[in-house]
Amino acid sequence: MDNTMGNQIAHKLRAMGYQEEIVFFTASPNFAIESYDVDAGGYLLKPLDYGKLKMVMDRITRNIAPSTYQIRQRTTVTNLAYHEIL
Repeated sequence: MDNTMGNQIAHKLRAMGYQEEIVFFTASPNFAIESYDVDAGGYLLKPLDYGKLKMVMDRITRNIAPSTYQIRQRTTVTNLAYHEIL
């Protein structure tokens, strides 16, 4: 990502009200502690460990209700149950 650090982008996203999950994928463990400042959903190191990726994805998707359709309107996400759609 050019010269911009991922943690800087994450801080900017949070300042703009972005509330979705952020997962860092990097070659360096140097900023792992700072990822807590933006409530990151994970901090994965290269090379990718698929077991750790699965663990992070399972954790961050745990709160997504099954059988729902997500509607995104700017910064708001609404989950609509399939059985409510006519």
